[in-house]
Amino acid sequence: MITEHIHPRQEERFTILAGEAHFTQGGERLVARAGETIIVPAGVPHSEGNPGPGEIQGVVELRPALLTERFQEALAGLVADGKTTPRGATFWHFRHESRITTTGWDSQA
Repeated sequence: MITEHIHPRQEERFTILAGEAHFTQGGERLVARAGETIIVPAGVPHSEGNPGPGEIQGVVELRPALLTERFQEALAGLVADGKTTPRGATFWHFRHESRITTTGWDSQA
């Protein structure tokens, strides 16, 4: 499960192509199966994951893109270097793309 987070200025859209994805969105639990789409408005706390043994295939879109590509590249580098925690990582530089909700950053602009 990806830790609950927000995208302060971006809508996130998950289109499930195969499998079953589990979400929380604003405290509500949701399940999306192949052919279904979950849309998370900007600023809404959410998490996503795969609790089962099967794979999920899907498309994730963030609109507008902002610096999301650079954020993902920086995160991948930290993961490859073993410098993340089980909760992942967060960066002040990318605070407009993604913030873990429990850090207190979600109340800062």
